[in-house]
Amino acid sequence: MTIKNLTASFIMEATGLVTLLRFGNVESLFIYLLLHAVASLLISILIKLFLRKGSNRGAVRVFTLLIFLSGPAGFILSILAYVALSLRKIELTPLYESVSHEIVPEVEFEGRKVGEAFGQIKSPNIVVYMSRAQHPLAVRYLKEAVSSPEDEVRLVAFGTLTAMEKDLMEKVGTLKSALEEAKDKREIFSIHSSLAELYWELVYLGISDKELEGFYMDEARKHAMEALKLNESARIHFLLGRIYLRTRSVDRAQEHLLKAWKLGFPKERLLTYLLEVYYLKRDFKSLFVLTENVKGALPPDPKSASILRIWI
Repeated sequence: MTIKNLTASFIMEATGLVTLLRFGNVESLFIYLLLHAVASLLISILIKLFLRKGSNRGAVRVFTLLIFLSGPAGFILSILAYVALSLRKIELTPLYESVSHEIVPEVEFEGRKVGEAFGQIKSPNIVVYMSRAQHPLAVRYLKEAVSSPEDEVRLVAFGTLTAMEKDLMEKVGTLKSALEEAKDKREIFSIHSSLAELYWELVYLGISDKELEGFYMDEARKHAMEALKLNESARIHFLLGRIYLRTRSVDRAQEHLLKAWKLGFPKERLLTYLLEVYYLKRDFKSLFVLTENVKGALPPDPKSASILRIWI
């Protein structure tokens, strides 16, 4: 589709120019303007593909207007810009959104556990359904299904877990190969931050063996720190805060979570982790000050939100 759009825009622009130069009347000018407008729209759509999500709203309209008003010279420059962007482009592996929406951290509780009666009846259909959910609860269910006495259930669960881990590791391999060739600072930052989140995903989902969890945590931390050397990213500070909180490095977790707060990271996402930090430090004064300052800001996790509604 990209090649077709590029070819169509070039043909339309060339046709309009040839028509205008050959006839040189009002009708040929009208035809050129019409074809030039369509060609400008098509090349604008292609250039938009290189913009980051969230920053490309209205980009097509703006680019189309600029290219249209600048005439043939603007169209040629837009073609050259598209070619240059295509040569520089690195296909970064998309990350699972579940990395960004971790549930409330586990709290020790001697009584009944939330979800302990979930999915007691295991069947291949349920296993397949759970395989589509990138979530620790789904992975835990699949690991339990591996011990099922039913061969079909056991094989489906084992195959799903293996495929999930393989998919993440292949993405890690792809990004590491891209890192060796990357030269631009923005590209290097993107790759390091993506690797940090992918390694964290392996830990967060609980797919890997416990023996490998420490290694994956170290790799996630290493790549996150490399990313911070290039860009003070609120998202990376948030990730480091969760990593240190999991390893009970409470002071460092607090440091990164507060930096993420100052850099404008959503308070709703930080609230649960900061409350846990203050609880572990027995800093109850800061804990209640925090809840007082963020009234109305509740985390996206329903369990955490219901608890905080009682506190706030």
